[in-house]
Amino acid sequence: MPKGLPIAYIKKWGISKKAWREFRKGTLTKGVPTRKFTSSRVKKLTKRSVKTMTRRKRGRGKRKFTLPIAPIVGLAAGLAAPVKDLMDGEPEYAMNKLKYSYLGLTPDNVFKPEALMSGLVPLVVGCLVHKFVGGAPLNLNRMLASANVPVIRI
Repeated sequence: MPKGLPIAYIKKWGISKKAWREFRKGTLTKGVPTRKFTSSRVKKLTKRSVKTMTRRKRGRGKRKFTLPIAPIVGLAAGLAAPVKDLMDGEPEYAMNKLKYSYLGLTPDNVFKPEALMSGLVPLVVGCLVHKFVGGAPLNLNRMLASANVPVIRI
């Protein structure tokens, strides 16, 4: 038997996958399949390994501009005094205050851990609040996004 698509199928569906599907089903031969599987063909099909493609995880939508409030408040706690000194025109005092509040160093480079309470500790606490309250356990940020609150996130 010639290995090709019969003319009747080509006239009806053209040369396409649908024509081949209908040909194998036997649509124009009143339901009698025109091609039969031979035993060797069945063996070849059973020997093939099935390869599945991994599915991609779907994202949650477009990323938009958001401001994380908790880390910004923590950062602002340590930057308030140095910014005031910068606006007054005293950059040396501003740098000393930044060094004191975030590194715990006095102008004489002596470490004082209580100095970190005014700058570094509020920043770390703000980042932790952003991570655990806005993130996985409570998911307040996702609730804010689903309520269509525009820019603000915790």
